[in-house]
Amino acid sequence: MNNNRNKSVIVLFFIMTTLCFSKAHGATSSAFMMPPIEIFDTTQEKVVAKLQNSPDIQLEVKDMLGRIVGRSPQANLEAKNQLMIRVPLEPSVYVQKGSTFTGYISEVIVIINKSSSHSSSNILLFNEENQPVLIECSFHAGSFLGKIGYQE
Repeated sequence: MNNNRNKSVIVLFFIMTTLCFSKAHGATSSAFMMPPIEIFDTTQEKVVAKLQNSPDIQLEVKDMLGRIVGRSPQANLEAKNQLMIRVPLEPSVYVQKGSTFTGYISEVIVIINKSSSHSSSNILLFNEENQPVLIECSFHAGSFLGKIGYQE
């Protein structure tokens, strides 16, 4: 009888250890299960890179959303020599910037002109009606490219 009790304690200990490990492992692996960042080069007309998304990049994009200047006065989304960087956000982020933009964002498309000095860029957001809104944002695009790990 005592032998069966010892086996039960060992089995219970094994189950508890497995559950604790799987919960801890699940919490860390969820960051690695984020949809990837995709970089589209308008000159090549294709996705040129898929990079790993991370909590650090999510924070960088949230910071970028805090630097919205206003709606972009000009943009040519069909222009060559641009990078369009799609960054999925998990979870969605609520953005409220006066009359410029208000709503939940599940992804950000950062538009960088490759021939400029990378001093600022535009971001493309989609409102809750799925209409595109082109936003001017003050951030250093070259620094952003470095943080996501992209090199040409």
